[in-house]
Amino acid sequence: IKLSVLHFYQAIFPGRKLVYIVYSIAVLTLAYWFGTVMTAFLICRPFEYNWNKITIPGHCGDLMAYYLSTGIVNLLIDIIIVGLPLPLLWSLQMPTSKKIYIICIFSLGALICIISIARVVAIKKLNFADVTYDIVLDNTTTALEPTLGVINACLPLLKPVVSKLSGMQISTWFKSLRSRAISARHPTVTELRQQSTKERPDKTHRLSLDLYPLANITITQQTDISFTQQSMHSVER
Repeated sequence: IKLSVLHFYQAIFPGRKLVYIVYSIAVLTLAYWFGTVMTAFLICRPFEYNWNKITIPGHCGDLMAYYLSTGIVNLLIDIIIVGLPLPLLWSLQMPTSKKIYIICIFSLGALICIISIARVVAIKKLNFADVTYDIVLDNTTTALEPTLGVINACLPLLKPVVSKLSGMQISTWFKSLRSRAISARHPTVTELRQQSTKERPDKTHRLSLDLYPLANITITQQTDISFTQQSMHSVER
């Protein structure tokens, strides 16, 4: 997620200096990820000793230092990524109100920083004697961080989508809802006719073919056609 946000910055903000900064933060992020994963596998020997410290012999490094260092470095990287585009956004040539609006959208990543701070506090209170019970808050904040990170990374791109929906589908939906509400209070002409038809019994009946036989329209049409042809022939003469 961090690399995606950095790539997004590189795509929308031109400048060689920013590219160097983005690449530096990307390398720092990859190094942080690699160090965190490798330390998680190697800090306790054997690996099972991470969750089973009673029945098997083993030893671990300083778990508190490991957890705190990963949490603090992660928090620092989040702060750098959130604050990186703010000076560039403020220097844009646009009205101040619009700049503040865009900066607020990009600054919503500060919520992730708050989650990271809560994670560091939870790690500080972690009891490694019973990790599977005491790590609930730490795991919750760890799960919230990437989830909010995905949402925050998509926020700058949602304005055209929201504008499109608000301009078309939402307005159409409100118009349809309003017309339905008006129809509920004031029936249409068709509904009034249907209602009057239901209330008034149908007194019509089929005519008898014996009393009123149908005329042979085909013969009549042929007679009319022959008469018309004779008239046109006489005119030509």
